[in-house]
Parts: sequence; structure tokens; C-alpha cells
Amino acid sequence: MAKKKIKNNTRKPKTKTLVTQGMKTKFIPDSAKGKKLVLHMGCEKPQRGDDLDERFSGKEWHEVRLSFNKNIKADVTAKIGDLSLFEDQQFDAIWFPNKIDRLFAYEVDGFLKECHRILKYDGCILLTTPNIKEAARKIYKEGIDQVLYKTNSGYEITPMDIVFGFGEDIKSGKEDIVHNSGFTPVYLLKRVKEYFRDSKVQASGFQTWAMAYKRKHDTDENTRGKLIGDDMNQRMVERDNIDKEPEQPVIY
Repeated sequence: MAKKKIKNNTRKPKTKTLVTQGMKTKFIPDSAKGKKLVLHMGCEKPQRGDDLDERFSGKEWHEVRLSFNKNIKADVTAKIGDLSLFEDQQFDAIWFPNKIDRLFAYEVDGFLKECHRILKYDGCILLTTPNIKEAARKIYKEGIDQVLYKTNSGYEITPMDIVFGFGEDIKSGKEDIVHNSGFTPVYLLKRVKEYFRDSKVQASGFQTWAMAYKRKHDTDENTRGKLIGDDMNQRMVERDNIDKEPEQPVIY
């Protein structure tokens, strides 16, 4: 007697696959047509426009919000450093405030290469990160637990917070904000210039800013890895002297 074939009525769960072909329709509304696109990486506040640098806040810009936290309302949620969902030359600008130090040092080059890929030619990346040089100078002269300043919320910030991540947030369970790398202004410039020849860094107090533009000559292997000349490189290295009180601001 033949065995009766039992029909399996168990439905396989549908899986959502995000593909780059659908990015423009899914994450970029019709109202953004004709506008410049800025990718805001690491947004943490709920409202569009919050924490967006003023350079990208005009009516000619549309903000695409990328969060590393699934609990934050954003256009896209992804692991930090993962830009694989985005198309080549999709954005006019990238805004990445105070989170590049959450990448491990070995991940930084790959991340910057991906930023270069998704930017349009003559597009820019603007990023900020704590100034480890200035934190080190304070540690050297005054100690690692010296209070440097207070936030608007009244929290006391020490060099330890700058180097390792804000202690109060880490204590509350936000372990994803731990700093896995750090940058002096010179080191940041060297990393950025690996992929963006047209770049500069400005250090002001405990903050470092980097602005870089994607140019067609960036991929020229004859210039890859070369900074801007031995004389200028030496002057920048001298500026990392830990004993020297920094000028405000310092351009690299």
C-alpha cells in the first residue's frame, strides 16, 4: 500500500532582501528629486534635520538618515561601517559626526574606500572625531581623570571619556559607543588622503574636523599613499608635539 503523501502546510517565512536597485525608490522620496543628497551616518535623534551640519541644512539638500541603532527611526539601519546597500556615486555629501573612532583601526581604510565609492565626483565627506592629541597632552600634564569641561547636561568630561568613550553612556549599557580607535589630526589626515587627495583637517580644542572631496585623480596609483611633500609632512608632525599649547584653530 502506497504511503499517503502528507502535505506540509508550514509556510516559509518571507525574507526581505535590500538590493541597491531598490534603494532610490525605498529610501529617497519623490520630493527629493532634483535635490542634492547628503548621507547622515550615525544619526541618533528622532527628527530629520537633528544634528545635521548647517552646510547641508538648506532647501537644496535632502537628508538620508543612516542609523547604527535599530531603535532609532531612520531611512536605513546598518552595522557601522557597512555601506554595501548604497549605489556607486549616489550621494553629493556624507556627514559623519564623532563615530569614526568606533571602527577598529584596521577597518578605517575599507570604510573610507566605501565612502569614496558612494560619493559623486566633486562630492564631499565631512567628519568629526575627538582630538586624541589634545587629550594626550592633558593626560601628560594634568592626569587622565582631570575634568576638562561640562556638557550642556552637566556631565563632567575627562580625557578618559575622549579616549575611550563617554563613561556615563557606557555605564548605562550603551557599549556600542566604546571607542575602538583614535585619531590625532595628522593621523586622520593621512588616513583620509589615502582615498581623497583634496582634503584638509582642522583641530580646535578637543575636536577634529576633516573635509575631503572626491576627485577624478584620486584613483591615480602614481599618487596613491603619497601625502603632500616631505617639508609639509614634517611641519605637521611637529605640530603633534605634546608639550606645545595648540593654536586655535590649527589647520593641517
